Amino acid sequence: MSIIKFGDFPINESNKPTVLDCVIDNDGFLYDGKQRPLIKGNVEWAGNKIKRIVSNSGDYYPAGIDSSGNLYSVFYEDKVGIFKIKLVNGKVVKDIDSEDPFITNIDGDRWLNSEGYYDFVPLIPTGWVNVKIDMEVIKRVRRYSSSLGDMSDDNRGAFYIFRSKLKEFVRISGAQNISTNVKNRRTTKTIQKDMAVIMLLHYLNEIKDFFTPSSAGFLFESFIAGLIPRSIIVGDNGIADVNADGNDYQIKLYKEKANVDIIKREVITKGRNGAKVVTNYFLDYYIISFKSINKVEIFIFNKREIENYIIKGLDYYKPEEVDNNTIGRGRGTKKLKTSLNLSLLNDSKLLLKESNNYFELNLNNIDGRINNIATGLKDSLDNLYTSLSKFQYSVETIITGIDENGNLLDGPEFSGHYSNAINNLSYMTTELNTLKGIIKI
Repeated sequence: MSIIKFGDFPINESNKPTVLDCVIDNDGFLYDGKQRPLIKGNVEWAGNKIKRIVSNSGDYYPAGIDSSGNLYSVFYEDKVGIFKIKLVNGKVVKDIDSEDPFITNIDGDRWLNSEGYYDFVPLIPTGWVNVKIDMEVIKRVRRYSSSLGDMSDDNRGAFYIFRSKLKEFVRISGAQNISTNVKNRRTTKTIQKDMAVIMLLHYLNEIKDFFTPSSAGFLFESFIAGLIPRSIIVGDNGIADVNADGNDYQIKLYKEKANVDIIKREVITKGRNGAKVVTNYFLDYYIISFKSINKVEIFIFNKREIENYIIKGLDYYKPEEVDNNTIGRGRGTKKLKTSLNLSLLNDSKLLLKESNNYFELNLNNIDGRINNIATGLKDSLDNLYTSLSKFQYSVETIITGIDENGNLLDGPEFSGHYSNAINNLSYMTTELNTLKGIIKI
């Protein structure tokens, strides 16, 4: 068994996991969906050290395993790492005499086991079975968000409807428990509208957690574009990411506290006597977002407002050649970068919130918000989606001959999964009737 010093095991920025496939609690129990529920952990880093591991329900855990079988741990003064582990009656223990899963800090060094734990990685995915993230996410976001926002804003343009949709996100993501009487006075339309927001928050959370920074950036552009009516994703690798109602949008998703470059457009035209005239200007709208362990913050500015948050004197050219004969605002125009004043931005959150330029979306325990929508709705959905997930695995097992744990099945087991699928269908019918009764008020 090889134990290496944690400091000698550098982790590149692109390789740092943001989500662990299962967590381990302070007593050494593994939450992998077998003896205990499957719980994923969101990871917050401080340099090469894990600051904390938090589940979607907001609970803290000392350790967890990622999708590749790597073991990660939060280091404490008296508990600085995890030793070689094995399962004993569903509990993770060291593969030595002691059942304490942690190494005690003796000389101040932090240690991490270098061996893989891929046998402990759960093969059952978490999340809602109907959340699918790909480059067509814009279509699904448009569908779910079509009922959101204040349609009276349409006369003012797509931007204002988009901003009113974000208000719905804030309302649901920040919702606290409300009385049963209030929930029971809700209508079918309002329940469906609020559940659409829940669905979209799940999509946003998946984009935040399960993709590399570059992939997450592209998907986030599609997500935002789906919220903006009549939007078109600009695919020419130019300055603008999205265009709607003739307005150009630049959309960016950054890690918390990351430096932000705002890209302006430099237009080269011909003046009198053929002289070259250079003009720099901001785009119509900028949507700058920051993701952290359990939330996404969104700042929105028009071309006049953004200037108030720019660090003056820091413009610089992106090194690329431009044809001197280029005219207009299309491709081939030069990009001009300038930096955003993050300190001023942070100090101005309250003011920006009042002017609808700042939105904070809490992504912690998204499903818990369902309790605020209608009595019994969360329990009904949990039962229905659990059964649907089991049905899906039964069908996949029948097709492939391999169950959800990766085991090859023989004849009797094959028949058992067929029976399970039939039973799941019957149970889902009952749960679907319950859900219909809750939704159809």
